[in-house]
Amino acid sequence: MVFYWAARDLSAAGRLAIAAAVLAAGIPAAGRAEILYGKKDCGRIVVDEFVGYWVAMAFLPATAGYMIAAFFAFRFFDILKPYPARMLERRCAGGWGVMLDDVAAGVYANLAVRIAALMMGVR
Repeated sequence: MVFYWAARDLSAAGRLAIAAAVLAAGIPAAGRAEILYGKKDCGRIVVDEFVGYWVAMAFLPATAGYMIAAFFAFRFFDILKPYPARMLERRCAGGWGVMLDDVAAGVYANLAVRIAALMMGVR
């Protein structure tokens, strides 16, 4: 719902600019949060989920169907962590690992939603 109200009138470039800005701010914030919580990629850190979902919705229409499909696809790939997501999470230090695995999951989700839409003939 937040995505719809925040992004419905933005261009694709505007959406990506927001995702990039939150990513840039989220990397050091997530790194500090890991230190504070004493746990790598602690579940209490959610800025990575925000960025991952915005990546999942990049260049897709802000309609209910696309938003729901992108949400579930993002959650699926965020849990599954296909290559290179798991590698990024493990090998990148601090906030980089926290954020980049969700960016990778968002890319996979975006592609999956696009492929599904094409296969169903949805525009």
